[in-house]
Amino acid sequence: MPRKRKKIRKQLKKRKNKSKLKKKIKFKKKIKKVVKQKDKKGTTTLLDEKVRQNQKIQDELVEEKINIEQVEEETRLAEQKEKERQEQEKISYIDEERKSRELEDRKELDKNQAEETVDKETPNTSDDQTELNESDKENHQPKDEKKE
Repeated sequence: MPRKRKKIRKQLKKRKNKSKLKKKIKFKKKIKKVVKQKDKKGTTTLLDEKVRQNQKIQDELVEEKINIEQVEEETRLAEQKEKERQEQEKISYIDEERKSRELEDRKELDKNQAEETVDKETPNTSDDQTELNESDKENHQPKDEKKE
């Protein structure tokens, strides 16, 4: 019998403990529900404020992103213009070099042609003079010599 009594006492203690736990849980649940309901009302206003803040932050980020894109676009355009300007400078430099070469070539050709004409004229004049000298000799010779 003492064993039975001990078992019964243990069972009673367990039941009491369970009932106490159930009461605590019920009480805690009720408190949580009330607190949650109060928090829900309060959190909705907080959520609205957070949503507004997040929206402001997102708007600012979008504006910054747009500004960054504009700056990048401007830098890209500036770089492109710089490249075009450098290409134009290269082209103009090449054109100037080509023109200067053409001028040098023309000068050399003119010099060569002038030298050739001088060379041609110099022998021609001596030939002409010799021809003239011969014709003069024939003309100036007395008629008697011509017959002979």
